[in-house]
Amino acid sequence: AYDLVAASDKILDISTIGLLGPAFNAHRTLAIVSLLAAFAQWRGFKTISNAPELNRYSQWLLWICVAQIVFGSLIIMTDLSAISKAFHISLGAAIFVIQFYICTRLFQGKLDAIHNESY
Repeated sequence: AYDLVAASDKILDISTIGLLGPAFNAHRTLAIVSLLAAFAQWRGFKTISNAPELNRYSQWLLWICVAQIVFGSLIIMTDLSAISKAFHISLGAAIFVIQFYICTRLFQGKLDAIHNESY
């Protein structure tokens, strides 16, 4: 868990991040990797002309990743930590659900292609 209590007396001070420890650094790295993966996925689906639905969902995924990083930053840097936490966690769940849906659609498409080849 992040030590937000110790960091809370230094709101808007960038040195606050140092008080949060290695768990925060791992969380931040995961956020950056997720954002880069969402961007790569969006670019990939954008080039496929026969996947407009997946392109739309991957674009939503990209914007939700950006919003989650913004709300995650607001948890530390403002007095809005309670509402920011709620949005941050909800957006994280949305990322999981949308990514699961995209993967399910891709897997279903592969199964359909295999099924059509066998006949």
